Formats: sequence, structure tokens, C-alpha cells
Amino acid sequence: MSKQTILVCDDDQTRVDAWQTRLEQLKIPFRVQGLAGQGLGTAIEALGRRRETSRRSGRRTAWEEQAFDSAAMLIIDYDLLNVDPTSSMNGENVAYLARCYSHCGLIVGLNRYDRENAFDLS
Repeated sequence: MSKQTILVCDDDQTRVDAWQTRLEQLKIPFRVQGLAGQGLGTAIEALGRRRETSRRSGRRTAWEEQAFDSAAMLIIDYDLLNVDPTSSMNGENVAYLARCYSHCGLIVGLNRYDRENAFDLS
């Protein structure tokens, strides 16, 4: 039986590496993978293409396997400014795309800015 995957996503590779290391130290029965920078941008673009195709065709089409599909758990940071500084894409948008247009399991969003209830997990 192969291990399920936890996919940790952020625009900062150093932060992804730190979270990945911490999760691996827990000795949980999951494989932990990180996705940052250009790789994360490419995966997000693939979700966007799936959305466009789905809306154009009006039905679900076959998808080529990509990073989010293999995740039993997707952990994604809210602030993704460094993935594409010209985009307004954030973790909440990516979580929506992943839920609608991938086969990922549980989605955990981190560090969403809220003036009344600031809570930063880093």
C-alpha cells in the first residue's frame, strides 16, 4: 500500500521546505511534497485551464494528471504574491479551483489576513 500525499504550497520555497520538514518529523503515514514558485504557478494555471475547458464544454472532460490531483491533503498559504505579482490569485482562489477542478482531498488554508482575528501559523 503506497503512502498518501500531503501537498504543501506557498510562494516561498524556504517556508515550504520548513513546513515539509516539520510534517515529516511527525512520522505520519503520509508522503509530504512541497510546491512553490514556478512549479506552483504552473499547477495553478493547469487548474485555470480546466475551469475554462469545463465552462466552454458545459460538461466534465478527462483531465491530464497534475500536482493537485494526487494530494490527499492540500495545505496552501493565503499570500501567493510572489507566484505572479501581476495576479490577484491568493490561497482562497486556489482552494476554490482545487476543490472544483482537481481530485485533491482535504484542503487547509493558512494565514488568511483577518483584522479581527489575526492568526499566523508560520
